[in-house]
Amino acid sequence: MTETGKGAARAARVLGLIPARGGSRRLPGKNLLPVGGRPMIEWTVDAALRSGVLDRVVISTDDPAIAAAGRAAGAEVPFMRPAALATDEAPLVDVALHALDACGGAEFLVLLQPTSPLRTPGDIVACLEPVLAGATAAVTVRRISKQWPVFRRLGPDGRLADCAPPPAMPDVMLTGAVYAIGVGTLRAARDFAPDGAIGVETPDDRAIDVDYAAELVICDALLRARNGR
Repeated sequence: MTETGKGAARAARVLGLIPARGGSRRLPGKNLLPVGGRPMIEWTVDAALRSGVLDRVVISTDDPAIAAAGRAAGAEVPFMRPAALATDEAPLVDVALHALDACGGAEFLVLLQPTSPLRTPGDIVACLEPVLAGATAAVTVRRISKQWPVFRRLGPDGRLADCAPPPAMPDVMLTGAVYAIGVGTLRAARDFAPDGAIGVETPDDRAIDVDYAAELVICDALLRARNGR
């Protein structure tokens, strides 16, 4: 594969895309918050570059500060994301399709959310390989415990009452760390995990998606332990 980061106009068979908008409802500025001694987005750029399987690593952002941090880490920012695609309501699939149209030529997309700083280069490889071999798509998943918590209903007077049992618990949940898919499949299905997608299981310590300050603290501790800091 070609070396990542040299020339924004170069075609890419496999495009690595990091969607990183500036806004965040729960944790303002989270993509640039320090975690493990680095801005959070740097961990995703680093894993993407070290995976060795992506022809280009591109950041889609509306924020100049994120763009500057991404470029400093070695990613490309060949365009700025339109404001209409940088809202809470903007579908991620539309963000991805905009990036694919702007970059042109890709056959496969690997989407890497910057809020998953614990994913490894190996996780990226493990998702892309089955797609290159013909799978519909592949996504990282984590196993869910089979043990049910105790559910109760909280009444208006503050008293607990029994409630109907919930539906059957699924085996796994998507972590959001890696999505690999053919571009044609994504355009047709408008879904990163359509029917037939492969689930690539990852352990809990690589499956955290940062939405809250407590998750940032956990990631910070795990990254420092992993890297001996």
